[in-house]
Amino acid sequence: MKPFIVLLALLLPAYASNTLDEQSNLPTSKNSTQVSDQQTGLKQEQTTKEDDIPESERIYYFEHKLLPKWTYATQGSFFEAMMNGHNQQFIAAATEIVSAQYAEQIKILPYLEENAILLIFATPKTPPNCYFVMIQKSKDSYIYHTYERTLAFGEYGFVGVVGGWNEGGEHLNMGPRKYSDYQSFANDVLTKLE
Repeated sequence: MKPFIVLLALLLPAYASNTLDEQSNLPTSKNSTQVSDQQTGLKQEQTTKEDDIPESERIYYFEHKLLPKWTYATQGSFFEAMMNGHNQQFIAAATEIVSAQYAEQIKILPYLEENAILLIFATPKTPPNCYFVMIQKSKDSYIYHTYERTLAFGEYGFVGVVGGWNEGGEHLNMGPRKYSDYQSFANDVLTKLE
């Protein structure tokens, strides 16, 4: 596992236990990060350059590991913050982990009646990075759906795969789709949650 991803994995438990208004657990520099004994239980110092990790891997980590972790491990504070327009820490994390350009292209659309948030990303260059993510509150839990770029399957013309992550960290796969717009994705996954 690459040093930057290992370091971020160490930060997640400490980060998830804090409120979303605190930024103390975000890396402070793209070239050097220190993790305190209190955050990990171990004294750690890790230095890495973001360029050592391909952008597609950083995007994958952000969309497929970090966001599901925040969705499930923050007891709703991440979801509520996003629903209420408090997205500063989300954007700061996207900037720090991936890039400022990536973060600037993210669109956040709340679906108030459906109690859901739609995240729209720039068109992914590589599979399985996401076109869209839908996070929906369902009773006392959350549902994290993705629309991931897929490889071309011959003449079928598939654009993406509807997937997601459950609270146990298992990847979900609901199969390929041909649409490329966020409205079709929202209608697809929101219909299934009723």
